[in-house]
Amino acid sequence: METLRQTTKLTRISDITDSKFIRKEGMEPSYVLTKFGEKISRAKIVGTVVEKFMSEDGNYSSVTIDDDTDGIRVKAFKEDADFFEKVNVGENVFLIGKVREYNGENYIIPEIIRKASNNYEAYHKLKVLKELVQKKKIYERVQKNKDKFADFEELKKFMIKKYGYAEKEIDGMIETLG
Repeated sequence: METLRQTTKLTRISDITDSKFIRKEGMEPSYVLTKFGEKISRAKIVGTVVEKFMSEDGNYSSVTIDDDTDGIRVKAFKEDADFFEKVNVGENVFLIGKVREYNGENYIIPEIIRKASNNYEAYHKLKVLKELVQKKKIYERVQKNKDKFADFEELKKFMIKKYGYAEKEIDGMIETLG
């Protein structure tokens, strides 16, 4: 079976930090499950660097990014420890990375980090808000209809047939209910 790269999800930091981390085994990606049933294994966030750290031995570095919903640590290890060299406290950044968890803390392993303009940050927030409103609408429909069916499989078929939602979208929402 071919391994596919996970799609990045445009998200708020609080959607990562306030969500339950689901650890998967083997080639199946781990993810956070948001309150609206979205599974996020790779995140795309925009925020301000509020803290920067580099270990004395150079084997670990981190930045904390805040987007007004929460802050999250972004960690780099060993040969990637210099990842944040060109990033400074107070700068807006665009980040893509893998969501991970250690000792109850959800954090991100970076893949890409770039400086972002204030305009891009505002654009990102508007896009995230638009998607969030849509997810909430779908979630409320699932909630409203869940008691009408004997099991979640019937509910899923109904939601797909009646509203045309993607199976993957409904699966995550049902997972939050179960």
